[in-house]
Amino acid sequence: MLNHKKSILLFCLVIGWFGLLIGGGRSTMNASAEVKNSGGLQPGAPWPMYHHDPLHTGRGVGSGAVGRLKWKFKTGYGIDSSPAIGSDGTVYVGSWDRYLYALNPNGSLKWKFKAGYYIISSPAIGSDGAVYVGSWDDYLYALNPNGSLKWKFKTGDGIGSSPAIGADGTVYRLRWVI
Repeated sequence: MLNHKKSILLFCLVIGWFGLLIGGGRSTMNASAEVKNSGGLQPGAPWPMYHHDPLHTGRGVGSGAVGRLKWKFKTGYGIDSSPAIGSDGTVYVGSWDRYLYALNPNGSLKWKFKAGYYIISSPAIGSDGAVYVGSWDDYLYALNPNGSLKWKFKTGDGIGSSPAIGADGTVYRLRWVI
């Protein structure tokens, strides 16, 4: 089994190295083009998912100017989740206190949704405004824009990875296999 894990790691390293060689160490796509072609993500959202776009470039379309602290919000426990920002400026972030928070652009609480266990998964926002997030309670949640439960799906194991949304609206999540 150990040799199998080493083979998979080596394969990933080779593929990653090959990608760097071909791409010159950078993404060859324009960040604004990625958002326009994102299909299942919310149109106009400045940061709809983990690392910005389906290719996880981590690059927005802003000026890159250095900012200053605009506001703070205290959760009941720590945060490992990266935020997602909707087209209306709502900031979505999960916490170890079991809540997914929706914060208004001024930093005030819009709503919060309690999962069965902690949320380290970063949320993703669908084209219809639905928010998708996983929890360590073994569920992938779909929430309506007002914070009510749209549906939940039992996965069989805790979710630490962030959901991705395909161009056709299909929601994907990664299963950790060790």
